[in-house]
Amino acid sequence: FMYENLFKHINIKPENTNFLNGEVKQEDIQQECDRYESLVQQSPPDIWLLGIGHNGHIAFNEPGSDGTSKTRLVQLSESTIKANARFFQEGEHIPNSSLTVGISTILKAKKHVLLATGAAKSDAVHQAFGAISSDCPASYLKETDCHFYVDFD
Repeated sequence: FMYENLFKHINIKPENTNFLNGEVKQEDIQQECDRYESLVQQSPPDIWLLGIGHNGHIAFNEPGSDGTSKTRLVQLSESTIKANARFFQEGEHIPNSSLTVGISTILKAKKHVLLATGAAKSDAVHQAFGAISSDCPASYLKETDCHFYVDFD
């Protein structure tokens, strides 16, 4: 997704982009999570580009995710599964779980950019500017060098 929609359109070296391997076998999940945590610890990202879900999630840190969370396998909420169904072909299996970077992992970046588009995200953006709470994981970004970019909806 990121390659097709961003990286192939800008001047960035592939070795300067790092992602979790969501295709790892079940028995290798913890090793992959540990690999990614180690990578971020050794070389914190200069910038972390994020979207916000209509329920305030960032990455796949659903409401209820703790600010100290690390990279892990999570169960997706029904609303997140429905929102992401558009990325799958008709009849294709839509996962109900995913690897995600933790909130504490995300907060290690030097800068953050959060994008929000559409009226369906307006409540989540409003909550993100409220009290820092696990009810709106995006609210943890308030204490960072984060730029929010929102549309007029």
